[in-house]
Order: sequence, then C-alpha cells, then structure tokens
Amino acid sequence: MPDKRLKIGFVLFTKVLAGAGTEKVLLNYIKYRPRELNVETVIFQTDYLDRERLDDESLRILENSSEIVTFRSVSKSFKFLWENDLLKFYYFKLLAPILLCISRFTYNRSQSKKLRDCNIVYLFHNDFLAELGRSKSQMIIGSTHTVPPTGRSIMALAKLIRSGLLYHRIYGFHKFFDTDGWLFEREGDFVLPNGVDTTLFTPARRSEGDNIVFLFVGRLERNKGILLLIDAWTRIRRDNFELHIVGAGSQEGVVKSIPGISWHGRLSEEKLARVYRNSDIFVLPTHGESQSLAVLEALSSGMAVITSEYLAPSLAEIASKGAVIFSDNTVEAFSTAMLHAAENIKNMEQERRETATYIHESLDWKIIVRRFYDELLRLYESWGNGALDIDE
Repeated sequence: MPDKRLKIGFVLFTKVLAGAGTEKVLLNYIKYRPRELNVETVIFQTDYLDRERLDDESLRILENSSEIVTFRSVSKSFKFLWENDLLKFYYFKLLAPILLCISRFTYNRSQSKKLRDCNIVYLFHNDFLAELGRSKSQMIIGSTHTVPPTGRSIMALAKLIRSGLLYHRIYGFHKFFDTDGWLFEREGDFVLPNGVDTTLFTPARRSEGDNIVFLFVGRLERNKGILLLIDAWTRIRRDNFELHIVGAGSQEGVVKSIPGISWHGRLSEEKLARVYRNSDIFVLPTHGESQSLAVLEALSSGMAVITSEYLAPSLAEIASKGAVIFSDNTVEAFSTAMLHAAENIKNMEQERRETATYIHESLDWKIIVRRFYDELLRLYESWGNGALDIDE
C-alpha cells in the first residue's frame, strides 16, 4: 500500500444541496467511485444556493465519502449579472475571476490551501480557476458541464482559449461528445458522456390510462425552454393529451396558470422514475446545454424524446436508434414535432426499446464512473506526476 494517496478535488460553483444537473453528476462520481483505487476525494463548493433539491440520503453519501469544503462567495451580490443572458458571459470571464482571486488572499485562504493540496482538480465550472492560485504541482481538468456546444458565446470563448488568455493552466477538458464542432482543444482532452441510474430509470408497462402523456423535467427557467413549451402546448391541446411538468423555478407561476398542465414540483428520484414510466413523450426545448441528464433518464425509461437541435451533437449515437426527434426552437416547429410524435408513438415501440437497451448496456453510472476515474488516472500519469502508486 502506498504511503501517499492520490487526492482529487471536485470544484462546484454552487452548494451541493442545489441538487441540479452538475450536483447530480458529482453525486454519482462519488457514489460509484471504485473502492479498489487508493484515491481520496474532496468536494469544494460555494455558499451559493438558490434552492435545495438534494435529498438527505444523497447528502449523507457525499458527507460520508468526501470532505466538503465551502468557499465564501460574493456571487450572490451579482446575481442580476450572471442570470442575464447578455451579461453572464462577461461576468464569469472577467468579473468572477477577479473576485475569486481577491478572496484567495482574504476570507478564503484556508479553503484555497486545501484546494492547492489536491493532486488533481476537476472543474465543473471552469471559471473557478483563479481560486487555485499558482500551484504547479497539480493537474487541472476542465469540463464542458456549463459550456453550450454552439452559439456566439462558445465562439468568443474559443478565441480566448486559443489565444492563451483564458484557461491556460487547464491540461485537458472533459467533453461529452467527440465532434469537429469543438473550437478548442488541449493535450489532455477526453470524451465521456453522462450516465444513468439504470436500476431506477427503467422501462415498464404503462399503468395509468390510454392518453398520450407528454413530460418535461427540469428547472422552470427561460433557458430550459419552458415558456416555448407552454406556447406549443396551447396550440396542440387535445382531450386525450396530457402535459406533466416536474421542476421548480422562476416560471412556476406561469406553469400553474395554464389549464390542462399537471405540475408536480420537485420530486424524489423514486417518484420521478414512476412519472417517467407512466409517460410517453419527453419534451425539452432547451436553449443551450452540453448534455441533458433528464433526456438520458427519459430514454432509459423507454420514452420517446423531442428536444432542440442544441443537443444533437451529444445525442448523435443514441439518436441513431430512432427514439429521439430534434426540432428547431420555435413554437411552430416544436408543436408540429409533438403532434407527429403523438400520432406515431405506438409505431416507435421498437426504437424506444432498443434505445433503452443501449443506454442500460453502455451508459449505466457504474460503467461511466469507472471509465471517468480511469481517464483521470491515465492523464495524471501522462501529465508527469504519475509516480504515485494508485492501486491498492
């Protein structure tokens, strides 16, 4: 057994209790970490929390498996900037790094030291980089969890990265899909999709009625396309159609005001799995994200999926099985796609079954997390500090 363990630090922009997409990914990286590896994990979070979504059991898993270190943040004071679609790019790329750098020498000194003690640092949000200081004894891996694959913001980001003005200390980026569309690359890049809890999100025969059930799962915010979905729904409503919405956010009032929508609020994973199994068509008109956990959960549960073209690169291989429909992000295009899917849902049974089988065989979290740590350790060796014995 080696005298020194390899320490991996996972860095969030939020508090783990937020329980949104990135926090759920982190939970699985910790929960399914291979125990035969002599690896220690530390979670670095901030004190920003919009609302609590993480259940008590999941929090216990994190607390029992990793140390959790909290950075004090001033981001809450600038929420009006980073929640603005036009200003958030400049906030995260210009103002946030300056604020983080200042905090490293003031009220986050002890937290910063713990972060610099890690051998590997994995960034869920790449703009936390300034908090790391100038330690050259650690490998830093960025990610595309918060990087949309298309759009003007990614073009501007790519120019800054290629020029060396941004993220120059990141050895590699974890990307969810392999495509020529990425406009930046590093020596330590690796490709690995998100995973699914296939024991929980699994197909089952519908147990409730014969109506066509549409389902949306996600934060009720404009960038998730919830308002576009509502407009499309008002166009296609039928007596035998149902729309169920799971999630919370700033647009809750709008959702509650629309007749014919069943709003469930936030659900536990077990209750969410039952909703998936009793639905037919998952709808997500997102305005930009790298890869959606909810889409993978829906497909793993045997549903058909309608989503925006933004997700086409990350779903290319899965979509080839035939259960995914991509749509332009307009009300007319999305409502047409919803009607088409409803009319053909019974003819898509084989495609839905084959897609679910593919996900269960290839994207179970246990498989993905094993590959994730293998990639980190492989990169660590090639980076130059691979002398540590990482196996028991």
